[in-house]
Amino acid sequence: MPLIALVDYGLEDLSLIETALNEAGAEVFPSSDPDAIVGADGIVLYGKAGFAEAIEAIREKDLEQHLKAAIVANKPFLGINVGMHLLYGTGRESTASQLGERFVKGINFIVGSCRDLPDVDEYGFDFELPHKGMAPLYRDKRCKTKLLDNIEDGQEFYYEHSFIAPTGPLVQAWSSYSMLFPAAVSFHDHYMGVQFLPEQSGEAGMTVLRNFVMICASADEVEDLKFQLGPAF
Repeated sequence: MPLIALVDYGLEDLSLIETALNEAGAEVFPSSDPDAIVGADGIVLYGKAGFAEAIEAIREKDLEQHLKAAIVANKPFLGINVGMHLLYGTGRESTASQLGERFVKGINFIVGSCRDLPDVDEYGFDFELPHKGMAPLYRDKRCKTKLLDNIEDGQEFYYEHSFIAPTGPLVQAWSSYSMLFPAAVSFHDHYMGVQFLPEQSGEAGMTVLRNFVMICASADEVEDLKFQLGPAF
């Protein structure tokens, strides 16, 4: 049973995602202790707060460089909703009116800027924000991530957001509201991010979490083998 750290930066109710990860087969512990977090078999960064508030809270707890270092070291990492956005270069989402429209620097592990989901589509139809509700997911033609194993095209997931990640080669799957937007991203098989909330997406969401738990378990087995065989492995 892999040990998964759920990053607690003080702004989120983590009870639902913690329960879901436990049901998916992981031993889960919420923590703001950098050493405990990077020592786990996998890391989950969850968020529904504004980008600016979340990154400020992460920095106040001295977590930013530890999270980045863990990803660089190939630690399995899953960013959920704003947790996915925070790994990009910048984001604009904020609940603090004084920040206005200016961009805020993120953890900057991935090049790109997260932006607002438009409230009008290309045909002039209005859309209510935030986008809340179930929407289908479709794999990108380049999709290779194990996170989406056993997920069929058109499977619906629950979304609750007003901002989106940038497009690009990391996108593994798409969904749409007022426009097409990235639903899942992956980088080198160990960093993964999803726009949807898996803990509120029924069996499809549980499948994604079980896949992540399996990825963490496999990574832990590789680390154990490296320890047994030594540096030459």
